[in-house]
Amino acid sequence: MVARDTLAALAVGTVLVVAVAGTVVGFGALAGGGPMLDGDDAGSDDGGAPHSGGGHTETSDHHGGGHDGGGASGHDSDSGADDHGGMDHGGGMDGGMAMDMRMAGNGTVVNGNAETLPPGCTEVAGERSVTVNGGVRHADGGEMYSFERDRLELDRCTRVTVTFENEDDVRHQWMIHGLPTSAYPMGMFNVEVDGPGSVTGTFITPGEAVTLDTHCSLPQHEQKGMQMTVVVGEGGDDPGGH
Repeated sequence: MVARDTLAALAVGTVLVVAVAGTVVGFGALAGGGPMLDGDDAGSDDGGAPHSGGGHTETSDHHGGGHDGGGASGHDSDSGADDHGGMDHGGGMDGGMAMDMRMAGNGTVVNGNAETLPPGCTEVAGERSVTVNGGVRHADGGEMYSFERDRLELDRCTRVTVTFENEDDVRHQWMIHGLPTSAYPMGMFNVEVDGPGSVTGTFITPGEAVTLDTHCSLPQHEQKGMQMTVVVGEGGDDPGGH
């Protein structure tokens, strides 16, 4: 698994230099559409994950009452919406696979995958659609932001279509870590929405039972409450740091 600080550096669009097979490969700031810095936030991040099960979308508010969310709007000055179509970043990483970042409405999808089977899968075993909401109103006391659920349960080898609904005026992400790198460069899948609205992306769950870390990787958003857990099959050990 790629170190968490490496993912964070790439996610916020800073310059990342990686040595691949003895050659130095430089990754410049991701122009528009990539995960960007939130104007008032600074620091790094870590993540957790969501919940449902069955074969239908769940949107229950596990956090209960709302939160006034002071200071949670009007501080994201980066639009990041330059129209440059699909882009590949990071050639030569993870056995030659390049990260795929594609514009989608008012956001981006990174490493979307509807066809490539992860190890342990001989076919797509099922289809699943899930909506994940995120924003100030789902936060508990002591939090600024949160997803509307803490946990998401998925079957193995399932093609999952995720619609991430951002309810705030700032940029948010739904980023999942620990996926097989043979199907997901750097082991991650990410859906980002720049302000109010939704973006939909698709990925295929691993063929093994595993518990995955999911969060918003924008600076301090996880620390402020945006984290979930994704349980695939029977799950595995709780996700650790990266």
